[in-house]
Amino acid sequence: MIFYAHSRRDPDKSMWQELRKHLDEVGALAEQFAPEEWKAHARVAGLWHDAGKYQLKFQQYIEKDVEASNEGAEGRRIQHAIVGAAHAWRKGTDLLPIALAVQAHHGRLKNAGLLEDAITNVGAALLHDAERDGLPQDLLEVALPQLSPEAKDRLYLALATRFLFSSLVDADSLNTEAWDRGEARQADFASIAVLATRAEAACREKSRGALNRID
Repeated sequence: MIFYAHSRRDPDKSMWQELRKHLDEVGALAEQFAPEEWKAHARVAGLWHDAGKYQLKFQQYIEKDVEASNEGAEGRRIQHAIVGAAHAWRKGTDLLPIALAVQAHHGRLKNAGLLEDAITNVGAALLHDAERDGLPQDLLEVALPQLSPEAKDRLYLALATRFLFSSLVDADSLNTEAWDRGEARQADFASIAVLATRAEAACREKSRGALNRID
């Protein structure tokens, strides 16, 4: 069976986006966007973000509603983001940032307590369904990244999780857009390192200006 990430109103499924291709491409793009020490986490987040679309009920729904992949209003959706988050959660604390980013990739970041509640109430059961219905084991058993020693600093971890979330959301959005339009957006952007250097230079300049005014 072929699983799909996104559908069209055209019943010709050759025009639909295949799920595994979407996951591989989002993983590669998120890795490209992420800071160096978080690239491995970003790749895994991309590979797992739509794991819930391996549910047969999601595949049945996507045939009827092209907006099904967006996790719309309650009552007209099949949840999928929580599935990848549940899998990351069960892999241990080193993957907590991945779990948080994956759960939130159609919405906003939540805290670990709310994530745990969602997994307990819904996610664990949906993960079981996805595994039963065809979620590939090789996708689940990819090499797992570890948190760096800096992650012991809660502020660092919170900021890094937001960078990870941003990398995933941008990668998912751009890949879906490229599939929908038939071509990738031409992007010309500076690296995180270059942007950081520019930001530091701007801060130094402002500091010098403030000191000059004091003098």
